[in-house]
Amino acid sequence: MKSLQNYIFENKFNDILTDQLYKHIAIEFNYNFNYTTTFEVSQIFEKLGSFENSGKIVMYIFEQLINKINNNDYNFKIDCKELNTFFDNIIINIHYSNSIEGEYYNRENNDVFMNLIIPENIDPTKDWEDIMKIILHELLHAYEDYNRKDSIFDYLNSSYYKSIRFMKTSYIENNKKLFEFGYFFNDQERNAYFSNIYNDVEKVLKKLNMIDIDKFNYNEFIDELKNTDIWKTYFDIGNFIMNIDNLDNNDKNQIIQTFNFIKANKLSFKDIKKELKNKWNKFESKFNQLVPKCICDIITVPNRLAHSGNE
Repeated sequence: MKSLQNYIFENKFNDILTDQLYKHIAIEFNYNFNYTTTFEVSQIFEKLGSFENSGKIVMYIFEQLINKINNNDYNFKIDCKELNTFFDNIIINIHYSNSIEGEYYNRENNDVFMNLIIPENIDPTKDWEDIMKIILHELLHAYEDYNRKDSIFDYLNSSYYKSIRFMKTSYIENNKKLFEFGYFFNDQERNAYFSNIYNDVEKVLKKLNMIDIDKFNYNEFIDELKNTDIWKTYFDIGNFIMNIDNLDNNDKNQIIQTFNFIKANKLSFKDIKKELKNKWNKFESKFNQLVPKCICDIITVPNRLAHSGNE
């Protein structure tokens, strides 16, 4: 019998989905929002480093965040003891910029510490989804840290921090891609982003009106997903990696210099290419594994037996 993935790539989705529906993959993060910050959160499953009641916890933190910002508080502690989660309090330091970013930077005495960068004139009705995704992403790092005997920060070495520092300021495109690679293909960052893939798949299916199997087109769907949010960044880096042999010698020499600066090493172009492609292949394999499972869990399949009268 052919695998689900084979059927999908051959666009034979109809038959396989009737027989194989996958449940509980990654994160199910469904919520509605209105001006009074009312949410409906179904659930988030404990998969891919997620944790129990993640949706309710993120919702609670976000609501407290908005209230405190409205009261002109910028550095504050949110008591989360009644949530029965892996931390007692979250300490959030607010910084202002035009972007929305976050950074989990410490866990001490059962408290989680986070920096949150947000627009100064925040509009909850506009920015709520991005802020909640950032909070969730950083809490996934904290949860991974919580479950380690050592610390997650032992894995976030100078190469990681160099990548963060320079990926937004580099004006040479090839260098920028290498710095992005150093950040996004860090194992902890990659796993944290994968934890939200279910929600992204669902959003694209709804956007393209493909929730019903009769309207599903895999090629159209996957093209849209790969150009959505964080996945566009990953596949742009992947395109750079897979075409690295086509660069001229000057560009290759620049890559050797920049990559070895990031890694504090002395690798040859051949070794650099091998490391880049190995990381990319690992990412792409996981992406191609998770996406079909998410689709099968979300998409609506008609009951054929009921329609045929053979119940």
